[in-house]
Amino acid sequence: MEKNCEREQYKRVMNQWVQLHNNSNIVGLARQWLDLDKIVEIPDEISIVGLRIDFVGRLIGSYPIESI
Repeated sequence: MEKNCEREQYKRVMNQWVQLHNNSNIVGLARQWLDLDKIVEIPDEISIVGLRIDFVGRLIGSYPIESI
């Protein structure tokens, strides 16, 4: 039997408190189970999405510096 995976079945919770709770759970579990050297924290000062992408891209080496 094939599982139906249409997008309409999955609803995103728009309540910001629920989103914060879920994010906090993920961050806490990541810190508990992963090597801290593998976790990248983006500084709060980098609030523009494009700059966040550039920051992470430089860390993982997927962006050539010339393209930024």
